[in-house]
Amino acid sequence: MAYAPLIDKPKQTITTEQDRLGLIAEIAGFSLPFTCQISQGVKRTNKQNSLQHLWESQLAKKSTDMTAEDWRGYLKLHYGVPVLRECSEFFKAGYDAVIKPKTYEEKREMMIEPHNFPVTRLMTKEQHKLFMDRAYVDLTSKGFVLSEPPWRKFGGI
Repeated sequence: MAYAPLIDKPKQTITTEQDRLGLIAEIAGFSLPFTCQISQGVKRTNKQNSLQHLWESQLAKKSTDMTAEDWRGYLKLHYGVPVLRECSEFFKAGYDAVIKPKTYEEKREMMIEPHNFPVTRLMTKEQHKLFMDRAYVDLTSKGFVLSEPPWRKFGGI
């Protein structure tokens, strides 16, 4: 896919040298001041997201006291937050200021609706893989049966 001007598509992934040159040329043409946000890596994949939702459902079926939404919050808090705190000083500062001072129960509540503190949706593909690997290893070691991530079998999503 060729580079689309930011005015037409404000959020896009740059994957080729042609894309990079198009972005550089567009930025060079902007009048000052302007705002720009660039991050390294690509966003988590739909396959990763689908597998996470499948796990939440699998966990809820084996749990008498937690729904899939409760498990979503648990996964975000126990595995997602540590990954992002390790990888992003920006996330760490925001989390530490707003969520970290809360009780455990309040933290869990902040991870689910209606609050839905952003965690996994901020992740790159590699960060989400790390999040899922940690969750898979920990939860399966505790006796939960989860669908195996494809990258553990085949080397990648």
